[in-house]
Amino acid sequence: SVGQLFPVLAQLDPLVTQLSKGAKDFSPSPSELTSLIQSSYSAPRTLLVKFTDDTLDETDKMASVLSATTTQLTVRELPGTHV
Repeated sequence: SVGQLFPVLAQLDPLVTQLSKGAKDFSPSPSELTSLIQSSYSAPRTLLVKFTDDTLDETDKMASVLSATTTQLTVRELPGTHV
């Protein structure tokens, strides 16, 4: 439902703001993110999007971590890059 999009959209605004200010690195770091997912992520369904031409992709690693915390994990691959 549309209501389920609000949490995702709420995360996009700060991200776009960081990017517009020239941010190249984000927090948390990959290892901090893994720890946070393991300790507190509890969404029943998760969608990961993997791009075919993305040299920074960590989808497989995240899928491995998320598989222990979510009941339904879906990975979709799209052409292109994350940029």
